[in-house]
Amino acid sequence: SVAQWRNIARTLVHQRLLNETQDGYPVLLLNRDSWAVLRGERPFSVVELPGKVRTHDTAPSGKDHADSLFDQLRGLRKRIAQQSGVPPYVIFHDATLRAMAAARPVSLTEFAQVGGVGQSKLAKYGASFIEVIRAHAAMTDAT
Repeated sequence: SVAQWRNIARTLVHQRLLNETQDGYPVLLLNRDSWAVLRGERPFSVVELPGKVRTHDTAPSGKDHADSLFDQLRGLRKRIAQQSGVPPYVIFHDATLRAMAAARPVSLTEFAQVGGVGQSKLAKYGASFIEVIRAHAAMTDAT
């Protein structure tokens, strides 16, 4: 995760195994000690941050439905991206599509609450994605 990488970087800087520039935008740089670690000549350790314990849904039917909806949302994203001549992630990132598949918003108000959906994307794409979510819900309810 981002937090884990930040923890690793902070630890390596603190242990003087990386240098950090101080000229406005911090950049991490390797130093002599960094190379010793990379060559296996010097050990290092990083304490893992306490975090949430991840649990996985073991109910296959719920996961299958979420995966199915995610795949449909990816398909819509791909079509929109091709029509717009942009990479799919410009429309929405996978994490946003997964959040949509989990939340299953059926109104613009609910859609706006999904992380990664701003006002511009809500206006441009909201109705299309909600249509796919509603169709998927109707298909799922019918089975």
